[in-house]
Amino acid sequence: MKKVVFVTRHDPSKICGGAFATKAYLEAFVKLYPQRVTLFVSDSYTKDNHKYQPSEIIKVKNRAKIKGVIGLFIGKLTRFEFAVKKWLHNNKNNLELVIFDGSIIGGSHYDKFKKLNVKMVTIHHNYEVEYHLENKSIETFKGKCSFWIQKLERKAYLNSNYNLFLTNTDKLLFETKFGKSNNFVTGCFEFEKNKINYQNLVIKSSNLNIVISGSLNTFQTVDGIEWFLSKMYLKLKERYPKVNLTITGRSPSESLIKKCKKLNITLIASPKDIKDVLNKNNIYICPTRLGGGLKLRIMDPLALGLPVLVQEKSYRGYEKIASSGLLVSFKDEDDFLERFDELYAKSLNTSVTKSKIKELYLKEFSFESGVNKIKSIFH
Repeated sequence: MKKVVFVTRHDPSKICGGAFATKAYLEAFVKLYPQRVTLFVSDSYTKDNHKYQPSEIIKVKNRAKIKGVIGLFIGKLTRFEFAVKKWLHNNKNNLELVIFDGSIIGGSHYDKFKKLNVKMVTIHHNYEVEYHLENKSIETFKGKCSFWIQKLERKAYLNSNYNLFLTNTDKLLFETKFGKSNNFVTGCFEFEKNKINYQNLVIKSSNLNIVISGSLNTFQTVDGIEWFLSKMYLKLKERYPKVNLTITGRSPSESLIKKCKKLNITLIASPKDIKDVLNKNNIYICPTRLGGGLKLRIMDPLALGLPVLVQEKSYRGYEKIASSGLLVSFKDEDDFLERFDELYAKSLNTSVTKSKIKELYLKEFSFESGVNKIKSIFH
């Protein structure tokens, strides 16, 4: 049978939102095309014991520093140029499908596949121009220029047979900028190993405990937390004097550690199991106001049945759960307290709230739901 290629800049074995989304899509395609998927991935990737594994894994080392610097100026933004060409030389007549995980990958490698009569898919985690500029990535020279990303993103979108989006907001944004194409909103979902005992998880305290999570060394996460602490937390503390805030995630800065200590906030760095931390709380807050795509960190509290309050930029992709009133968005510090009051009032009936959120979560974000969405497009 013909092969399926999956090329990604993310390392699916890492712990972060982009890696989780990549892992979910990779495993879904492996399930749909068993024993046929070849994965191109960075050499940092470590194989795990998950059920759905690629039949071939090609790890590619990073380029020499000078080649990487030159690549920034000539639009060669990935490490896979030589490895993909070499592999295609021996497999060009045995291909059915290629999945580009991100538009930088798609735009970079489209030309290599276009003459092979192979269907091409690009997974758009977000609008990469926006993401890289806001995060001041090296590819944009620390937020100063997005020329090559714009070029590659447009190329990937317009030339793919299928464009898959994590949110409808991003799909509409691409259609506005580049015109309509063969677009599908497939969202994100759990990967197969992410099993949760939905029956036994319960809130372990009657106090008002709130929690924020994320990678505490990324620009957009830190920006959101700093904004929340400076503009909203003290107001919330005035209204709810007994509220307890926990912040958890990997690699917090010394500055954040000191600030949490000063404000008497619990900081849990690099928890072994994020679910254990989240499950001790009543409400989850995501103050992230930068970056596009789907904020995957919100999936964890939803899986546990926690009500969620999100900044409106992080709301995209969760509209169906929001229709229940148990996931609420706020715009800025001016309407934060009103939205918090609204959500807290709805969350007081704990058993009903948790049951409803879990039901909606499983419907939208289970591994099987993700596989079925992709299957409806390709089968």
